[in-house]
Amino acid sequence: MAKNFLRRMMCGGVPGWVCLLLALVTRGACAAGAGEPDGSAAFFAAGKVARIEIVLAAEALPVLRRDPHEYVRGTLREGGAVFKEVGVHLKGGLGTFQSVDEKPSFTLNFDKFTKEQKFHGMDKVHLNNAAEDDSLLMEQLAADLFRAAGVPCPRVTQARVSLNGRDLGMYVFKEGFDGTFLRRHFQGSDGGFYDPGLSHDINELKPKASRAGAKTTGDLKALWDAAHDEDLGARLRRMGETLDVERFVTFIAMEALVGHDDGYMVNRNNYRIYSDPEPKRFVFMPTGMDQVFAEECPFYPNGAGVLAQALVDVPEGKRMYEARLVELFKKVWSVPELEKTIVRVQRQIRPVLSPEEIEAHTKAVENLKEMIRTQTRRIEKQVAIIKRAGAAKPKNKKAE
Repeated sequence: MAKNFLRRMMCGGVPGWVCLLLALVTRGACAAGAGEPDGSAAFFAAGKVARIEIVLAAEALPVLRRDPHEYVRGTLREGGAVFKEVGVHLKGGLGTFQSVDEKPSFTLNFDKFTKEQKFHGMDKVHLNNAAEDDSLLMEQLAADLFRAAGVPCPRVTQARVSLNGRDLGMYVFKEGFDGTFLRRHFQGSDGGFYDPGLSHDINELKPKASRAGAKTTGDLKALWDAAHDEDLGARLRRMGETLDVERFVTFIAMEALVGHDDGYMVNRNNYRIYSDPEPKRFVFMPTGMDQVFAEECPFYPNGAGVLAQALVDVPEGKRMYEARLVELFKKVWSVPELEKTIVRVQRQIRPVLSPEEIEAHTKAVENLKEMIRTQTRRIEKQVAIIKRAGAAKPKNKKAE
């Protein structure tokens, strides 16, 4: 499997990450062509900060104060467009949640109360308050890297948001794991979708109720049992019956590369699972990447994410993982490209920032650049260790 992946990473002399992005775009275009055109691409390619005004009725505010996760009806304005009867609730976890009277994060569900209403082709989007990322860029950079590696991941940009006329400031705008997203990355959107909540592994998950009628929900118990097979020779084969092992290896390798220490591998957190109806395998996807490029993030599983640990405990699985880590660093990771994105976004958001905000954002960006450089040095050291260990292994199969 590792060899097949490496062959896919290069095509006709074109860098592998470019091929992967082209493949994703092509597949997305085919999926969109089967039904309504997907207008989301133009929104993310617009090259400007979205101005989003949310208006909630007075009676909706007490509801969100009492239960932040209960949907209320609101109106949203963006440019010249007005979206009515939008489902709105608050979101956020420890360290990021803020009340409706502060700077809350939002989930906006456009077809919750109005059937087939979409925002630039999307059913659901999120507005994150960036409480733990003053640069407004961590999620976007990490998501770009995951997608370049072939892992489905929501697109990200920035927005300036107001609530009932009150300027809330800058937000990270992120597409949801909705039907548009699933159709762009998979053959269809009728598979089972799993949202683990806070730090739950696959043995505790059930498909989202709203998708309970999906054609394929998969068998997480079979995957869990396979991961606990004490016969290491059979474990990977059994896991591969229900898990897209190749994509899972890429998923955890990318978590390590971007330093996602609050992800699945290290903390069994901030991930989603889709049961792809074809070829009937589970696919893991990242989310909640507002604290990436963390120096303390280990390069190997620490026992938290059971599937990750189960995979690397198998010698063949560990070899696959290490080979993928090395190849992804070579093919996907590029400090100059990351810094180009940073500069581009800085230019986009600067016109909508106050002088004080510009100063604070500039400092945050410089800190982010240093974090990326530090993470790059960490990866280089780890790659060197892996290569030395590989060079030291005996070539004679009998000796192995």
